[in-house]
Amino acid sequence: MGHARQSVQRVADVLEREGLIAYRPHPTDRRTKLAELTPRGHEVLSAIYQRQVAWFAEVVSQLSEAKLRELTVSLNEVSRTLSSTITDGERES
Repeated sequence: MGHARQSVQRVADVLEREGLIAYRPHPTDRRTKLAELTPRGHEVLSAIYQRQVAWFAEVVSQLSEAKLRELTVSLNEVSRTLSSTITDGERES
């Protein structure tokens, strides 16, 4: 992930204090705890997602059909590149 465990833990602890996640024990590793979204966490995440969708719709509504096609081709290329990078990285692990 590229982040120190302690940094991730601090963020997760804040999310827990805000009632957005809850910790639960790992079923087979007592040293590990799992984080899951609470109902409030799901609501907040849904609201964020809805705002992002609305923002993106506004942005792309200002593009011409030709620019949208260009963007689609470019994003598909980025997606393929990321997929192959992830797949290659998984093979190396």
